[in-house]
Amino acid sequence: MNSITFIKRLRNLCLLLQLFYGSTSFGLFDGQFLVGRSWYSTDDDGGTAHSTYGIAGHVDPIPLLPISFGVMITSSDLLDREKTEGVDVDPIFNLGLDVMGWIPFVPVVTPYGRLTLLVHGKSGTKADGIEVEMDLSEGHLLSFGAKYPLLPLIEIFAEVGRGVTMLKLTKCTNNGSDCLDLLGGGGKSALKQDRFVIGVQAGI
Repeated sequence: MNSITFIKRLRNLCLLLQLFYGSTSFGLFDGQFLVGRSWYSTDDDGGTAHSTYGIAGHVDPIPLLPISFGVMITSSDLLDREKTEGVDVDPIFNLGLDVMGWIPFVPVVTPYGRLTLLVHGKSGTKADGIEVEMDLSEGHLLSFGAKYPLLPLIEIFAEVGRGVTMLKLTKCTNNGSDCLDLLGGGGKSALKQDRFVIGVQAGI
């Protein structure tokens, strides 16, 4: 092997290593932190915007297969304190199973999709002696976005998503008296969600 051939092969190897280890897309584990806005609406209203925060973690069980599995925890603050004085509203808390798939070897950015299946969720409100608790443990969110490598094994990303959460009233009391039947008797209703978030991902 002459020196020119050796240098070419070494260069190709370095480029390959840079591709694999410079992106969290080929990591075994990853962690994410995200922040953004969520818009919740029902069939008869236009929706309201709320701050959203979340963390997620994934494992890629099959090397080089662009699919990872994990969990995501999000919290959306429903309380606008300037307009809801005297009302105590718990944030919407959600725990979901998270599946991500991406397209590798795309220049500059890595496109990806995310499917989140809700397995636990709750919220509640208190005002003027009325206390309401809600269960939001059913639903899904489908998102699409792109990741950009900021540093080795660290990426930033942006994504948009749309989904539906089933809202069920589990408790309603008015000064200690049960009033659940007056609000539908615990029936379910669809709560639509649109979301835009940005975040950072680190992997190993």
